[in-house]
Amino acid sequence: MSEVGTIEGPLDAGTLRRLSQIDPWRSTWAIVWEWGAIFGAIALCPFIQHPVLYGIAIMWIGARQHALGVLMHEASHRRLYRTRWLNDGIGELLLAWPIFMSMRGYAALHTAHHRHVNTSEDPDWVRKQTDEWVFPMPRRKLLWLLLKDLLGLNTLQLLGRARAI
Repeated sequence: MSEVGTIEGPLDAGTLRRLSQIDPWRSTWAIVWEWGAIFGAIALCPFIQHPVLYGIAIMWIGARQHALGVLMHEASHRRLYRTRWLNDGIGELLLAWPIFMSMRGYAALHTAHHRHVNTSEDPDWVRKQTDEWVFPMPRRKLLWLLLKDLLGLNTLQLLGRARAI
């Protein structure tokens, strides 16, 4: 390694093994932290009733929901807990369902993505073969895409994909 946080070349077997260790306490702490952060934001709003705080709380909760999705991704790889039923149960109940997802369905698509990266059999790649994924794009078009996300106009499309999973 040349500097902190930078890895040059392939990892040696020992480093890869060390980085691949499953730490159930760390996994549990991460889940408890994210849910605590969500409930903390919800609990704070009635005490400081201000529209600016509501906006910040919404963004904060959204970011924490994204973190739940990241943890669900790790659970889909069976990297949170050594026991499969515990890993999958917590992955579904505390990480996937609260963000309107199915970890089992996500894992099926995600496994296909890993097996067939950037081919016609990669569901992520196929989904991104639209005008919305052609970069660079005109600034006006990018702003419209971001605005649609911000206003929740893409939510139905997202939920439709999640239901299909």
